[in-house]
Amino acid sequence: MKKILSILVISLLLAAAPSVTVRAETVEPTLTPYITATAEPTPSVIPEPTQTPDRTPEPSASPDPTDAPEQTPSASPAQTETPEPSVSPETGVSPTPSPEPPSVLTADTAMELLRAYDGLESFTRVQRNEISAAVEFLLNAKDTSFDPLWLEELYARANGITVVIPEGISAEGMALSVPADDAFLSTIELVMDEKDAADLIVPNEYGRSEKLALEISLLRFEAPLFASMTLTGMMAPDGTDKPLPSDTPDLTAESAEPVEITEPVVPVRITMPVPERFIGKEGLVLLHYADENAAPEVITPKFCEDGTMMMFSAESFSTFVVTYESGIEPVYLIDIPGEIDFGKLRPGEGEKTETFTVTVSNMDIGSGKLVLSLQGDFTLRTPKGAELPFEVFGPQSTKALKTGEVFCEFSQPEDTADTAEGSISIDLEQIKYAGNYTGVLTFSSEYIEGG
Repeated sequence: MKKILSILVISLLLAAAPSVTVRAETVEPTLTPYITATAEPTPSVIPEPTQTPDRTPEPSASPDPTDAPEQTPSASPAQTETPEPSVSPETGVSPTPSPEPPSVLTADTAMELLRAYDGLESFTRVQRNEISAAVEFLLNAKDTSFDPLWLEELYARANGITVVIPEGISAEGMALSVPADDAFLSTIELVMDEKDAADLIVPNEYGRSEKLALEISLLRFEAPLFASMTLTGMMAPDGTDKPLPSDTPDLTAESAEPVEITEPVVPVRITMPVPERFIGKEGLVLLHYADENAAPEVITPKFCEDGTMMMFSAESFSTFVVTYESGIEPVYLIDIPGEIDFGKLRPGEGEKTETFTVTVSNMDIGSGKLVLSLQGDFTLRTPKGAELPFEVFGPQSTKALKTGEVFCEFSQPEDTADTAEGSISIDLEQIKYAGNYTGVLTFSSEYIEGG
């Protein structure tokens, strides 16, 4: 926002003994791999599946015969050449054969594979790898023909992923937020902690509004693969057993270190209650600070019908500030002196300098700043066309300013008012003719958001 604030009129009167009058007016302003262990299944480790006909159809053929459970189809003597799956006398359900893995993945073959595995409750390693590969293909291909909730649920179930979300909040895409190589038996946790927003750069239109800052993190905890095992010893390369060293680390779930996911594989869509004091506020937004030393990204969330829940997508995680537009324009009043009078001057050596003060009062400009710049040719003239140049210096100037350059800057002071002192100089050697000299110096102001 830039506008002309005021005009400083400088006049100079030169008679036989030259004199100058200056006037102004105002305008609109790791362990070795040779480890033996005894495993005791716990919820944190998913055992290799044993599928039962009454819960999940067992495959009659597996992509990896060493990995899938064996099956013996029952058939009548007349059907020995083409055996078909038997029907369970208890459930009446025929085992569903595992699909042949496609030689080349496409969107269609990936979806066909995933649908074939959708009814399973436990998975072999090969099946899990095939599911992960198909999901990864669809994500990389940015295919949108699938239901993302279904895809995430199947992917999480196959890999034993645990998702932890704060009470009252839902999130979609968390299980898909890590690479497939890191997903198996991971725990993905969404963390929201309030923090102080005082040091953040806030755009002016939100500067005077109430704010709630949340440090949102997405954490992946390494799978505690040894948490349910009693380690008994190590196997040396020659095949002999050796006891574990006394300093063997405690490989338990508690020793897992979280890995912060700053940029998830897919955007995570979060649905959360609107903080009570923000319900009904017009222009409610989220300010996302990917870099806390820079201006934020402004996110406009979607709201439920009654305005109590909001939904937004996060492609990266850090600080999010809930706030709203203040609806107030920056306010300030600038006072430029009405006249600068050099009095009577005679030609000679040296300079004549007069100072002046610019005052800004009633300031309410938030975190922004007010910039005053100079405009004009910095020349006094008589009615007959004689000219006399002058120079202008700002409060921090070490040399004369040029048109368009900044005279001074103002930030929000504690008492809403501030001043800046400038000066105008005339070189007496430049006085050639007698006469009444006047000139105009124009100040322009610009408000810059965020300081």
